[in-house]
Parts: sequence; C-alpha cells; structure tokens
Amino acid sequence: MWIRRDGAKRAIAFPTDARLLYRMRETLIRTAKERKIKLRQSYVKVQGGEESTDYASRYAVTKQGKRATKQTRKFRTYLGRVVRDIDRKALKKNVQLIELLPQANRLLVQGRHNKNKLYSVHAPEVECIAKGKVHKRHKFGNKISFVTISKSNWWWGLRVCKGIRTTVIRSKRVLEQINEICGRAVKTAYCD
Repeated sequence: MWIRRDGAKRAIAFPTDARLLYRMRETLIRTAKERKIKLRQSYVKVQGGEESTDYASRYAVTKQGKRATKQTRKFRTYLGRVVRDIDRKALKKNVQLIELLPQANRLLVQGRHNKNKLYSVHAPEVECIAKGKVHKRHKFGNKISFVTISKSNWWWGLRVCKGIRTTVIRSKRVLEQINEICGRAVKTAYCD
C-alpha cells in the first residue's frame, strides 16, 4: 500500500506491460468521454475487457513467450491509435488530457531496460525499489526519510527522496531540512 501526501492510500499492483497499456487506454477513453471528445474507435469491444490482460500474464507464466508478446503488442497498437486520435481532436484547454498524453507516449516507447519507466497510471511518481529478497524482489512506491526526537516520537522532518538510492544522501537531505526548521545544526544523529 502506498500513501499519498494528502493521506489517501493507493494500491500499486505489479506493473506488467499489458496491464499498464490497458489501464492507460481505459483512462484516456474515460477522460475523452468526460470532455465530450468523440473517438473514432475505443477498442473496448475488440479488446475484450479486463480478462484480456490476464491472457498475457497467463501466457508469460506458462512460458508461451510469443503469445504473450503478441497480446502485449495488440495492447500497444490499440493505445497508440487512441493516443493519436485524441491528439488530433483534443484542444489545448483540456488540461487533464494534456497531462495524460505525455504519459501515454512515455508508456508506448518504454522498453525493458529504460531508466525513466512508468510503473503506475494513476500514480506516475511511483518508483521501483529493490528489496533484495528472493520471494519478493521489488516493491513500488517512494522512499522517505524522517527525523524524530530521541526522547519522544515527534516527527520533526520528512522528505520524499525521489530517485535517490543511497541512505547517506537521504539522511543528509532530511538533516538539512531540520537545520532550516530549527535554525541551528543538529549535534548528533542516528540513522537506520
């Protein structure tokens, strides 16, 4: 479970390509309908709904790589057509569509070894965090650093560390924040 700054919880599922492509197409179509943009084709009936994403994952699990790739390629084609259709018909004042189209284009071109990957459609700021465990190697969210007082559990500082992998740099950033808040340097700090 991942918690946003405003306190709302977001469930981040394991991001397979097929599911991400399906969700992005679904989000774009819903947003276009809200803005009363008539699309040429939405591919809702062609794609077959939510269970069609399960086919791609089933094929991958049963080592049927060609079928899984073919299914994912279909999703990529459908999303590309919807993106181009919305891009032609959307006006500049549709703010939400203008925000979604770059994400969709980023999702269309992302590959397996790209650096700036999109892991969630509804929370694009999510990153992949390596856990180092055999049974669950990755989790998805953002790392945070926080400071509490040693005598009590009051939180004094909190920083979301986007793109920072090492603990030392995260600790330095949050200690800098404490120095700004208190107006003096922290004498002793314990990091875990």
